[in-house]
Amino acid sequence: MRAAIVDIQDDALKGWERQEAGRVDKLADSLIEGLQRRVHDLLQTKSGLYTSLKTLLDNAEVRRDAATAEDSAVQRLGAMILNKVNTSLVPPAVSTEAETRITVSFPGDDAPKKREWLKSILSENPLVAPHLERLTYVPRSASDSIAVGISVVGLGLLDVPDGASSVNTWVNAAHSPKGTDRLAWRQRLGYKDSIAFVNEEGRKTMVQRLVAASFNKRLLVADADPAEKDSFVTLSLHFGNAQAEPIRVPLQGAMPDKLAQLPDAFLETVAAEYAAGNGRGVGQILTELADLVPDGAKTGRLPKADAVPALFKAFVGRHFATGFNQGAEELSEINYRIDEIRTEKIKAGDKEFEGELRLNALLEYQKFWLEDVPAALHLPYHILGYNSLWDICKATFAEITPTDGTTSSAGKKRS
Repeated sequence: MRAAIVDIQDDALKGWERQEAGRVDKLADSLIEGLQRRVHDLLQTKSGLYTSLKTLLDNAEVRRDAATAEDSAVQRLGAMILNKVNTSLVPPAVSTEAETRITVSFPGDDAPKKREWLKSILSENPLVAPHLERLTYVPRSASDSIAVGISVVGLGLLDVPDGASSVNTWVNAAHSPKGTDRLAWRQRLGYKDSIAFVNEEGRKTMVQRLVAASFNKRLLVADADPAEKDSFVTLSLHFGNAQAEPIRVPLQGAMPDKLAQLPDAFLETVAAEYAAGNGRGVGQILTELADLVPDGAKTGRLPKADAVPALFKAFVGRHFATGFNQGAEELSEINYRIDEIRTEKIKAGDKEFEGELRLNALLEYQKFWLEDVPAALHLPYHILGYNSLWDICKATFAEITPTDGTTSSAGKKRS
């Protein structure tokens, strides 16, 4: 080391005087810079002393025979690259529209054998291998290093685990607002459930698609778990082949096992599935649901009344003689509980009333039967044949007047 410093001190002192104007505090820096330049020159000019990354890449190629001694350094380089590009760096692609892009930059000129070698190294990572068909190479990198960039484009908010978790927090918090919250969006009076995050038109369309799914036997009542004593009635939404995983929607909440909870339960389940990393499967089911049209609506070949699924009959039983009165029974129970709470509120007078949250929840369930279902049944598909679920019901069942005194017209507002 002493010999090296003595060797470069003349040039270093000249540079110190010229660039630093002889400043004493810069003398040590000038000596160090001179020593660094000398070491760099030795490494670049003396063969066998050090093999640069550029030289290693020039010698790299996919070998078809036994590796030579010179190849051992290239093999170590390949192992280092593979070790750095570990699976934790590869983001999960949960959306069918997402695209994973990989970019490799390296020093030196471009060459086919370099590309082949780099691709063969990266292909040893099972998560990277499927995305190497559109691998992008960036030669003549400014730095003496190899950089591998992995990015996923085309993701939505719910495709990102943290984003899905945040949305799920919103949905869950909507059912349990806390007075101590500091977040402005949760500072509100009364109950605001998850369906409120969908506008009125979106709400009607969602209910229409779910009711149509029950008509097409895509939305079914799932078998209860005999080992679970406290299990809730669960609806199963399924598309695709028999092996495809369905969305399971448990009807749990303020009124367990009641169909009036379906909009809330459905949105909560979708958010929870995305947060759990099941976005790809859920996204495909939602795409199928968005395009759903009742079987026979276009062709006019509707099933006979006795072949219509029981769940669909339960949804439309307030307006048509299907033999299922679940809607009327649920609405009667909801109205009774609303009257009870309103009576309690009157008795409370000016005192703080603790039943406001329950009242708002029940009003949302009442709205499902009085407004959402009729509006969904009348919502047109804009097709020839049977243009709405209402048209299908009229062709299959006898129309009746709801026994609760409301009309069958879509959009009828409750008092």
